[in-house]
This record gives sequence, structure tokens and C-alpha cells, in this order.
Amino acid sequence: MGTIRVDPDRIDDLARELRGLRDEFASLECRVDDYEQAVGHRRVADQLDELASNWSDARGEIVGRLESLAAACAQVAKTYREQEAHLAGGMGPWSGGS
Repeated sequence: MGTIRVDPDRIDDLARELRGLRDEFASLECRVDDYEQAVGHRRVADQLDELASNWSDARGEIVGRLESLAAACAQVAKTYREQEAHLAGGMGPWSGGS
């Protein structure tokens, strides 16, 4: 059977990177104000407005998923550290004692 090695510091780094991506997505803006004048046609401007609205919805979902994934990574690292400390203390992971 193979050995599984876990580096909780790298998992915490991943959580931070995911939160950085979350922040970048959250700060993105898709502005379509006054596009009718720029494109010269109201229907095209309406399509751009719909695209911006759809992007805003999708961006919100991406932000939420990035946060969930970052939180899960942080929890994995924390739990791993706790179990390592528990095992190092001579208490098996399922000993029931504290």
C-alpha cells in the first residue's frame, strides 16, 4: 500500500490563492452603460446589457464556489494538523479520549 503525504502548509497556500482569485472575480466589473451610443444600435446595446447581466450572475456563482473551495482547503489543513498532533501525543485517531 502506498504512502500518502500531506503538506498542510501547501493546502493553506492553496486556500489563500483561491481567496485571492475570489477577490479578483468579486472586484471585476462589466460595464455596458452608454454602449448604445458607442455601438450605434439599441438592439446591440440590449444584447450587451444581457451579456453583462449573465456574466454578473455567473461571476457571483464563481465567487461563491471559490470561497467554498478555499474554506474546504483551510479546514482540511486544520484537521490534518489536529490529527497529526493527536497521533504525536500517542492517542490513536479513534481512541475517544481527549
